[in-house]
Amino acid sequence: AVGCVVPWRDVVLDVPIGVGASGAVFTAQYAKVKCAIKVLHKARVTEASKAALVEECELMLQLRHPNILQTLGLASDGHARCGILMELLDLSLAELLAAEQEGSENQRSLSWRSPLLSIAADVARGVAHLHGRSILHRDLKPGNVLLGPPPLYHAKVSDFGASRHVAGDASMQLSVVGTPSYVAPEVLRH
Repeated sequence: AVGCVVPWRDVVLDVPIGVGASGAVFTAQYAKVKCAIKVLHKARVTEASKAALVEECELMLQLRHPNILQTLGLASDGHARCGILMELLDLSLAELLAAEQEGSENQRSLSWRSPLLSIAADVARGVAHLHGRSILHRDLKPGNVLLGPPPLYHAKVSDFGASRHVAGDASMQLSVVGTPSYVAPEVLRH
């Protein structure tokens, strides 16, 4: 059972901000606070998919760190509608990098000096926190790194749907999951 269950009626969905294979992320309002909510596609709602969403939420609720996206709880109507309520950050690293590539030579402002080294350090701290708790993210990519406002772009690791607790020798428990172009080489080599 999830530690914090929010009645679905207390959440007001707004606009979609991201879509994945199993669900979508919307901006939402909960208790007069603007947040994000990850919900399952209606066609994908099964007991197994709801259980996976609850498991992801339970994992996320254990992760309190400045470089991990904060989870508020699970919103549910007790039936088909459920979603993970999370802190809202408006920009991903993938979007920042894409905007930089689209800009003209005169408009390019990203460099390792600022803000990329700081973003990389934030991600490393978030992943180190996960590994310190024996958790593998398994889908770390620019789209799963969310950023605070410029110029600092404080980074937070998000999307723990593929994450797993590992015990003992983690190398023996690696299976190929995640986004193919971002999977670690040692995982691909088994």
